[in-house]
Amino acid sequence: NGASMSGGGGHGMKGNPGTAQEIVVETSGVGAEHELGGVRVNVIPKEGGNTFSGYFAADFANSALYTENFTEKLKARGASSPDKVDKVGSINPAFGGPIMKDKLWFHVGVNYRNATRAPAGVFYDKDPLDWVFTPDLTRPVMSENWGTDNNIRLTSQLSPRNKINGYYAVGYVCYCHNGLSPTRTYAETRRYTYTPNSLIQASWVSPVSNRLLLEAGVSRPLVDTHQSHQPDIDRNTIGARELSTGVRFRGRETPYTRRSRQWNTHTRFSATYVTGSHSFKAGLTTATGGRDINLNFNDQALAYRLYGGVPSSLTQYVSPQRYTINMKLNLGLFVQDQWTIDRMTLNIGARFDWLNSFYRDQHQDTSRFTPSEDFPARDNVPDWKDFSPRVGVTYDVFGDGKTALKAHLGYYVVGVQTNIAGAVNPIRTIVTSARRNWADANGDFVPDCDLFTSAANGECGSLSDNGFGTAIVRRTFDPDYLEGFGKREGNWEGSVGVQQELMPGLSMEASFNRRSYTNFSVTENRLVHGGDYDSYCVTSPTDSRLPGGGGQEICGLYDITPSLRGKNVRYTTRTENFGGQSDIYSGVDVTLNGRLQNGTLIGGGLSSGKVMRDNCEVVAALGLGGFTNQTGPTQRFCKIDPPFQTEIKVHAVFPIPGDISASIAFQSIPGPPITARWSAPNSAISPSLGRNLASGAGGRAFVALVEPGTMYEPRFQQVDLRIAKRFTMGRTRAQAMFDVYNAFNSSAVLGVISSYGGAWMRPSAIIAGRLAKFGVQLDF
Repeated sequence: NGASMSGGGGHGMKGNPGTAQEIVVETSGVGAEHELGGVRVNVIPKEGGNTFSGYFAADFANSALYTENFTEKLKARGASSPDKVDKVGSINPAFGGPIMKDKLWFHVGVNYRNATRAPAGVFYDKDPLDWVFTPDLTRPVMSENWGTDNNIRLTSQLSPRNKINGYYAVGYVCYCHNGLSPTRTYAETRRYTYTPNSLIQASWVSPVSNRLLLEAGVSRPLVDTHQSHQPDIDRNTIGARELSTGVRFRGRETPYTRRSRQWNTHTRFSATYVTGSHSFKAGLTTATGGRDINLNFNDQALAYRLYGGVPSSLTQYVSPQRYTINMKLNLGLFVQDQWTIDRMTLNIGARFDWLNSFYRDQHQDTSRFTPSEDFPARDNVPDWKDFSPRVGVTYDVFGDGKTALKAHLGYYVVGVQTNIAGAVNPIRTIVTSARRNWADANGDFVPDCDLFTSAANGECGSLSDNGFGTAIVRRTFDPDYLEGFGKREGNWEGSVGVQQELMPGLSMEASFNRRSYTNFSVTENRLVHGGDYDSYCVTSPTDSRLPGGGGQEICGLYDITPSLRGKNVRYTTRTENFGGQSDIYSGVDVTLNGRLQNGTLIGGGLSSGKVMRDNCEVVAALGLGGFTNQTGPTQRFCKIDPPFQTEIKVHAVFPIPGDISASIAFQSIPGPPITARWSAPNSAISPSLGRNLASGAGGRAFVALVEPGTMYEPRFQQVDLRIAKRFTMGRTRAQAMFDVYNAFNSSAVLGVISSYGGAWMRPSAIIAGRLAKFGVQLDF
């Protein structure tokens, strides 16, 4: 209904099952009508009709229906509590019918959902204002999420050949403890609300003849998000992070978005001409819009980092920041042609995209560390034009409709909308944060130094970027990157597969899929070059859990020459200027779907894939002056090529006499990756470096102790069950449901702490224990 919202960012509305007539999911081979590739979901709402009809669904579970899965093995790994469910539920009524018979219909629905749980290992701080996080094991933190999605659709048959639809949806959402985990305590979480979000759509369909179909639509989403400290956290409180455990506490350690308002208007128009063996479609899509973002921090504009409860460094922020960015036009022109020739169906399409964004005059308010400043407007950030060819073919091998070969190759741009304009906006290109070492000699947790100068003084070291505290733009962009043809990041998607009917009603499909990204960017520091870094080695901690048991010398690490610390002028350009870069997904999918003669439904399959990333050529060409995806100045791990990871998911629905059905779903998922980020002290580095770190004798450097993609938690399995009973009472059909999630009460670990220290590999997320839930559904 309406127009595509692809690339529009998060909308904050989850959808309303009671008003969805059909949900179509495309995983590959997306046609030229659409700008973006990947997975595409199209939700088609119910229209109503000449007969009044309704729908009601509700489900509920609480702590009495929950079984804990806190094992001795989890306790041995340092987990301090299980995941606990307090309540989970939803209510979803919907109703529709005629306003004017044969002319005007309506359909309206309301959906409310709520989930409250205590995540494993998350507790309040015994003393929320001291400088050591001490969990109060008697006070677990409850995480609450709730939301509503309400909508109405009006449909009018203006004439036999003209039909229009109007749709309005509004949603309220609260992720009331966003980011809560054992390393993100209650005080560090954000109260993240959408208050409200809305979506207005209208569409027109006209079958001009039995061969020509015209369609048009317009869609306007409004995304209004608010982020804030928790209501009982004083905005004057300085947040802290304990480097030995990765725990963030006291208050926000990073900025939060006080408000972000995003609006877009999407339109589409298409004409389709169909004959018996031929279908031709052409049209256009447009989008305009913008974002208004207000970033804020605590009133001190400071955050601390500690090691063992002792100050190690502090970070200074520009706060507040407010900027606007606008999309002048995102235009797409497309043609799509489908021919059926004997046993072959050929789809050929092409799309032209033009994306142009800008920002208006900008004003930076005075902050604690920066003066006010005005910046002029700028157009064409970016001004990109792209051509995207797409071709697909299906071949009926034996002409009996039982065996089909399929292949597809297409190019798709990446959805960026106003992202580049935001990156180029001068309020975002001035230095908005900088870190300095801090030796708190008197232990009062107050930096006794002049924070308004970049040089080392008093208890504080020099700033990591001496541009902080000024309104000087320290990041610029290559015009060749911002404007031109074929400059926008995109990806080639290709697939080859076979679909086979195994028996009547049962089919299997196997395919190989590959996605290769193009047009990367890289940012270099033009004041620093490879020769301006000194190399060093460091001995990793001895630990049987580390590769080789630890205690090994790690080399290929670098520290900048002290005289150049803080000097930074960043320049963003295309990676093609420095060599090649690869980001490639390769995967195999096998699916099985069907209905057996006894009415049993089965489905599922396996998906095995990996993502290989390689930017070694760019790193080698730029030296250490390049800002790459590495952690700190290092050339290690410029190529990450993990093994294939395989997911297995199957489900079945069995009919049982008495209008009863039983369902089972099984999934086997790879365990999460394990990394180790060690905050190495200057004392472990200086003997090899031959001097102190550029940040000073109290400085630290992050060192990766585990190569990415080489260590994983064990696989985990989950089984879910359902028993449903159907009832019929006149025109009303009812269904009572009893669900059991994680039926065998698995206690699999879904995440671990990555900061190397006493808490390393401690579970940070555990699969929820066995949960039973009651539900009911009525259709009338």
